[in-house]
Amino acid sequence: MAATIFVSDLATTGFGLENSAYGSLPSGGLSAANKWFGIVKGTMEFPDDEIDWQPQYMHGHGRNPAIFMEGKHECNGSVEFMVQNGKFLFLALGGQIVNTEDYSGAYDKHVIETASLEDLDLTLRAEDSKGYRTLPSFTWHVSLENPGGASYNWGRYALGCKVDSCTITGEEEGAMTASLDIIAKKTVDSNTTLVATSPETTDVYTFAGGTVTYAGSTLAEVTDFEVTINNNLKPKFYWNSTNTKYLTDLLESKREITSKLTVLPKDRTYFTRLISGKGTAAFDIIIKGSRDQDTNEYIQMTLKNCFLKSAPHALSEDDVEMTVPLDIMVEYMITEIVDQNGSDLL
Repeated sequence: MAATIFVSDLATTGFGLENSAYGSLPSGGLSAANKWFGIVKGTMEFPDDEIDWQPQYMHGHGRNPAIFMEGKHECNGSVEFMVQNGKFLFLALGGQIVNTEDYSGAYDKHVIETASLEDLDLTLRAEDSKGYRTLPSFTWHVSLENPGGASYNWGRYALGCKVDSCTITGEEEGAMTASLDIIAKKTVDSNTTLVATSPETTDVYTFAGGTVTYAGSTLAEVTDFEVTINNNLKPKFYWNSTNTKYLTDLLESKREITSKLTVLPKDRTYFTRLISGKGTAAFDIIIKGSRDQDTNEYIQMTLKNCFLKSAPHALSEDDVEMTVPLDIMVEYMITEIVDQNGSDLL
């Protein structure tokens, strides 16, 4: 069975926001059909219910449980995909979106700001009427096609989703990929078929159009990189009368961002900085990816106020080339996305 997945439009439907996670599906299903994650790799784990059944033992009932008490419901899932657009970065970061339409000819620019200044700003985002420091809440829909040719597919909706963690990777000869760990409030099923669905047809972001700038200098040979965003979400199950056994809220805790780069030591920019004492001073790293050297459309991640944690040099008799892994701590990041006109992040 083929699966189609997308993220609902927060701004127009409002469905999937935190205050609507326990309502019924909109009449006719969700109308927003073009908010795709990208080309899914490997196995996708949809946030199906996991129930914490608690066996209760009683005197006079032998050694077997007398009853099973229904505990909390948890809905966790994950998806890995090749990056075709930058929508997922807003879901993983939250923050403030600054849109510049017609930035350059037929292209728009979207900048996601996540500095402490935005975290403390009480302004509400136009996209979902939430504060900058919060993560957007969304609906994740998977539709499994009916192999028998019947008119109805099997659709599942994960409601009130937030991204717990996100890992973005790129390697030599490969594409930029992203994986999301997602926590949902509730999962429901429906036979409603998506309206006017069409997959993303653009190319993926690959190594051929990527550059990495380290403390103001471009690294000549980077074999792979990894950026991890951990939101440390805290599921809360409060005493209340509205949502049965499902979680009441997903609270954002400390945001942690780390990065790893593997470089060839012939480019000693990082090493000179480490041994000269500058390793204790903050610097920036810029990772920019485009589609097969097409510089008109790109995703640029600027890792701000970085600190080099380690750069071990391991020598092996079997290695054709020597590589050095850099372990980096990051204060915050600014993301810049340039894409076709009208390709809003939401």
